[in-house]
Amino acid sequence: WLDTKKDDRLCWQEISDALIRLGHKTPREQIELWIWEVDDDLDNMVGWDEFLTMYQRCIADSTGMEPRNLFNLAQFLMYDKEQAGQISVEQTLQIIFVRRGRGELDDEIREIFGEKQKADDGQELKISFSQFLHKANERLTKMRWTKKEVSKAPRK
Repeated sequence: WLDTKKDDRLCWQEISDALIRLGHKTPREQIELWIWEVDDDLDNMVGWDEFLTMYQRCIADSTGMEPRNLFNLAQFLMYDKEQAGQISVEQTLQIIFVRRGRGELDDEIREIFGEKQKADDGQELKISFSQFLHKANERLTKMRWTKKEVSKAPRK
């Protein structure tokens, strides 16, 4: 879905095309920043190794300090197996369960979808990439502030 050129690298245009398909048009400069955040060899592309490193670092990051723009896109695309441009609670359950276990499943779903997980018509709630990104950024801000408050503890 992302590597449309099938060259094991992502350029800004491939990422832009994916974002447009998701209804989330993003300026080239912003996408280039997403690439720069993870581009270790400075070729203005994201190679497979860089992509894997970025993904693993974000999964392990408990501080909220790892750059997550490209990670959030990859995460959404993993949930959106049907490539419909929207995700539902059911679509996210398996990946979250494997990563977090049953104990954190409900909290993780709440973080992504909010308290309301059914639409007004009783159908399962679906969210777009833009909505997913908004929730992810809210969560990141909360995570960073929580860490900041811990670091304000009085020094002895």
